[in-house]
Amino acid sequence: MFPPFNKKAISALTSTLLFIVLIVMAAGLLYIFTNESMDNFLDEASKTWKLRIGNVGFNGSCMRIHITNVGDKKATLEKVYVNNELRAFRIPDNALVIEIDSGKEIYIFGTFNPGCRYKIKVVFESGYGISTTERY
Repeated sequence: MFPPFNKKAISALTSTLLFIVLIVMAAGLLYIFTNESMDNFLDEASKTWKLRIGNVGFNGSCMRIHITNVGDKKATLEKVYVNNELRAFRIPDNALVIEIDSGKEIYIFGTFNPGCRYKIKVVFESGYGISTTERY
């Protein structure tokens, strides 16, 4: 019914050599991929957050907070808490990003009483946060 097949196959030696070549190629590609990925990962991981709350000023209806970035990463403002209460804030240039080696002032409007202590916490998009306690 069917014609007879030629029963020649790849020898054991040839198949072993082919398998070794494929394994070496796969290992080489894996090495290249992980080396590039790890370099990028380590470059980013070696950068540090160094953000500080500097000068805090008050008048009866406004709190001014100066934040400086002396680290290796840009920081994006996300939330500001005063006495554990989420507060709206304003930035004169409307830019939420604090560049490397620069600072930014943010303003919080409300009622602030002389002699009172205010716990201020600033949270960034990355989840990193800084805090201080200031007396008016």
